[in-house]
Parts: sequence; structure tokens; C-alpha cells
Amino acid sequence: MNKLQAGKALAAAVGASGAIFNRGNSGVAVIAVLVFAVLVFGIETVANRHRGFVASLNLIGLVLAITFASLMGKLPNLDDAFYMLVLIATLFQLLSETAVNFRNGWFKKQNTSHIINWSLHAVVWSLFAFVGPDTIGSIGIFGAYCGILAVHWGIDATGPKPLKQD
Repeated sequence: MNKLQAGKALAAAVGASGAIFNRGNSGVAVIAVLVFAVLVFGIETVANRHRGFVASLNLIGLVLAITFASLMGKLPNLDDAFYMLVLIATLFQLLSETAVNFRNGWFKKQNTSHIINWSLHAVVWSLFAFVGPDTIGSIGIFGAYCGILAVHWGIDATGPKPLKQD
């Protein structure tokens, strides 16, 4: 079992649970995004410590998420904080996966998992950046995103070891 992938799957499951079972409460959704972002960025930073650029992207995402969370009390409502945290989390996950995909080769069979991750991050970031759904819809989209990632990362965690990329 890949423990780092299992940790990311658990973080995504916590994010999905917090977003889905909160009855549209932005305050709970903000905490769900923050927990998801901090855990995933922390795990990705440790997992990619031998890849300096990818690790630094995840570390920057972690620092920005925590910094924004500490300053979000100054925002007039929590809906804005929710949108910003989702944008930060998905953007830096997208950038990290882009770097990994360029390194591994975009359309190689052993890179399928990273292409799926990249696609999910790109779709959610694009929705939040360009469409801006209403609060209930955006919480639902984030919950679905986390749920899909939890299943995907959970399958990766329990599946066979990935092929060597180097």
C-alpha cells in the first residue's frame, strides 16, 4: 500500500465529507477546503522532496492556503473565502501536476494517473475561475471533486506499485 497516496485519499475524503454534509454552510465548507489543502499540500511536499520544483510548488500552495486562512476573518462573508481557498488549492495542484506531466511525458501509459489528476484540477479551477457558480453549487462541485479524488487516490494507494519514471 502506498501510504502517501492513502493519506491524500483520506484528506480528500475528509474534504468531501465536510463539503457534502454541511447543508450549504460556507463556514464549514471553508474548513473542509482548508483541511483538504493543508493535508494534500503537506503530503505532496513530502512525497516530492526529491523533485525540487514540484515540492516547492506544493510548499507555496501550503503557505498561501494557511496565510489566506489566517487573513480570511477580514473578508465580509465566508463565501469569498471559500472561493479563494478552492482557487488556491486547485491552482497549485494543477501547476504541480503540470510539472509532473512534463517530466513524465504527457501521454505515456504509466502517466495516466497524473493526467486524470491534472484533468480534475483543471476542470474545477476553470469552473471557479471563469464560471463562479452560486454558493450551494460551488460547495457541491468541491464536494464532488474531493469525492472523485478520494476514490481515485484510494485506488492508486491500494493498486500495484507504479512503474519507475526515471
